[in-house]
Amino acid sequence: MRTVYLPNERADALVLMVESLSSQLEEHKKLHALEVMNLRSEFAEREDSYEVRINEDGRMLENVTCRCTEIESKWREGTKNLNEVIYKLSVLERESQEKYMNYETNMKDLSEEVSERAKRVFFYGAKRGAKRRSVEVSTLSETRSEATSC
Repeated sequence: MRTVYLPNERADALVLMVESLSSQLEEHKKLHALEVMNLRSEFAEREDSYEVRINEDGRMLENVTCRCTEIESKWREGTKNLNEVIYKLSVLERESQEKYMNYETNMKDLSEEVSERAKRVFFYGAKRGAKRRSVEVSTLSETRSEATSC
């Protein structure tokens, strides 16, 4: 025996609906596949742009690091040179202070000697005559020229 199904109006409508939904499902699958493909290509482009940016940033970071190293070495060299100049300046200052103290001592000694000779000229000048006075005065002027040349 065999079962025979008679056509039903509702069944035809359901078959048409199933066919319509199947075609819509196929269209949605195609659209979904296209969307996935577009998203993957977009992500690949973004990934490439990120890699390019990472490489550029890496090169820029290397350049900045190199410049920082150069600046640091120049700064250290400049500081070293400055310290050397400061040391030389302090040595020169000390030497000039010593020279000044020596000149001051020499001037004091010479001024005492000059005043002593002037006293001699004044006290003994009248007794010995004008000739002796002129010799003392010339010696006095020689002593002053020696003091100023130091």
